[in-house]
Amino acid sequence: MITTMKLITTLFFVLILGISAKAQDVKNTSEKEVSITTSFNKVETKKENNIARIYKHKNHRINRALSFTTKKSKSKLA
Repeated sequence: MITTMKLITTLFFVLILGISAKAQDVKNTSEKEVSITTSFNKVETKKENNIARIYKHKNHRINRALSFTTKKSKSKLA
């Protein structure tokens, strides 16, 4: 009985101290002036009649580049 009451009072004091510490946080709000400049450039498009290749995997070029083999990476007979 005493241990449960001790537990309840300890939790109560911890919650009260936490709430009071949170209430004392000072929020500093500072206003900053922001200027935004935008510029638009004209984009020219060209018609090209190239064949587009579709690969099954998203990183096909990266995987192909990383899967290189060297002479030393080949297995040797002992």
